[in-house]
Parts: sequence; structure tokens; C-alpha cells
Amino acid sequence: MNLSENINSIINNSINPLLKQHGGSISLVKVDGKQVRVRFLGACSACPSIHETLEAVIYKLLKGELGDNISKVVVANETSGELVDFARNYFKQKKNLQNV
Repeated sequence: MNLSENINSIINNSINPLLKQHGGSISLVKVDGKQVRVRFLGACSACPSIHETLEAVIYKLLKGELGDNISKVVVANETSGELVDFARNYFKQKKNLQNV
């Protein structure tokens, strides 16, 4: 398995089961050298504790499994499609309620 496959395996088998308890998950966006970029999904995408979760859970589990193969885990600063869809639906509903 290559590094991306190993990271995805850890995300799917160890990290996401923990995050799903809070209504969220993460996905791997990119591996650039030893830097890992992840995207928070679901309830985690808007959580104020993203950075604490990144350090205390995600980095700790990945570093524990992969050691020196990774040096840093960062949040991808792109807006997720899921969040954009949520916002669109929210504002459509709000607009419809104002027209009633």
C-alpha cells in the first residue's frame, strides 16, 4: 500500500468511526510529501473545535500509525460542496418562507 492508501485506511477504520459519533467525518484531499490535507464533512465542517480535533485525534492517530512518514496534517481551506449545498438549501427555504 502507498501512503495515500494507508492514510485512507486509517481514516476509514479509526478516525471516521470516532467522528461519526458527533455527526461528521473527514476525507483525504491530498498528500504532499509528508503533509496531509484533510476536509472535514458533516457536522465537523462547521465545528468550532476543528483544530483541537485535528491535533488531538487525527494527527495523533495518523502519526501513531505512520510515524515519520507524515509531518503535518492540515485542513484543506476549500469550501466543501456539502457546505455549499447546505447553504443554498437554507437560503432557498428562507426565501420561500418570506414569500408565504
